[in-house]
Amino acid sequence: MPTDGSDTAAAALDVGIDLAVADSSTLQLLSVIDTSLFGSELQADQYADSLSETATEIVTAARDRATAAGVNDVVTAVEEDESVVAGIQSYAADADSDCIVVGTHGRTGLDRYLLGSVTEKLIRTASVPVLVVPPADRDTEA
Repeated sequence: MPTDGSDTAAAALDVGIDLAVADSSTLQLLSVIDTSLFGSELQADQYADSLSETATEIVTAARDRATAAGVNDVVTAVEEDESVVAGIQSYAADADSDCIVVGTHGRTGLDRYLLGSVTEKLIRTASVPVLVVPPADRDTEA
């Protein structure tokens, strides 16, 4: 279960927690640091340290929430990769994950084109099923 601490990741975390409790399974919480953002400047190390610290805080908070909700086995990880999608895929393969639960912002049109979509790329390329959780505030009426 990749998480970045966003509201959409929190909605996905709720679903991931429910699945882990219902199935008595391990919940693997992952935050991927996108190293393609780093330059070769001296401040890059400080920036990387700051991102790593924040990512650790995010997965720790998610772990605490999952444990409080009754998940017995929670694993946390912070990984670095030049692509968030590749980092998620690599971790899922190494951890022998059965499913990836991920939130989505629900962007469409130009926003999706310009900003890209980690979720969309995961759906197309992941070697395991991807469960997509829409934003909690999304209007469900058509």
